[in-house]
Amino acid sequence: VESPYEMEKQVPGLAFQAPTPVDTDTDNVVFVGWDNGLAENGAGTVPAEDTTYTAQYKADLNNDGTPDDEQYVDVTFAIAEEDATKGTLEGETSYTDLVPGLELTVPTVADTEGDDWAFDGWTPALTEGEDENVLVPLADTNYVATWKEDKNHDNKPDEDQYVTLTFESAYGFEEGESPRTLEDQVPGLALQAPTP
Repeated sequence: VESPYEMEKQVPGLAFQAPTPVDTDTDNVVFVGWDNGLAENGAGTVPAEDTTYTAQYKADLNNDGTPDDEQYVDVTFAIAEEDATKGTLEGETSYTDLVPGLELTVPTVADTEGDDWAFDGWTPALTEGEDENVLVPLADTNYVATWKEDKNHDNKPDEDQYVTLTFESAYGFEEGESPRTLEDQVPGLALQAPTP
């Protein structure tokens, strides 16, 4: 119904039911009840005098039908103490009162140059939305940086770059038949080829 909605000629003391306000899924607010003591569901008793009831709303930035202040979460990003020499965090690392489902700004990890480790993401894994933005989780979450070996010091996990090398000889090799295969080799590292 249109607003304002008037209920005329009501008898004090009798029960009445207020209309339910329209609440869209994209307006960033949610209906949470009525002022002047009327129940959220609109059930009430007719007062002794003319009364105006005003719909009350709260912020609902993720448009999930629950007021934001009832679902705030805290998020932190950290590098474990035992990994402190592997890299540093740049940017905000601790957030309070975030709304689940909204975009989350993740700090940048500055990987230590020349060490044997490369940054490999966060534990638990970050949640991505439809447009690949990182989303605020549904509960308080502590994210910890994870690392993988980086023997060639290019700040990329070695296992993401592994190559397989195959050596062939018509006469075989000192250690066995041809061909010889070396798996899981890291680009840029020293190589000892088999001797034919």
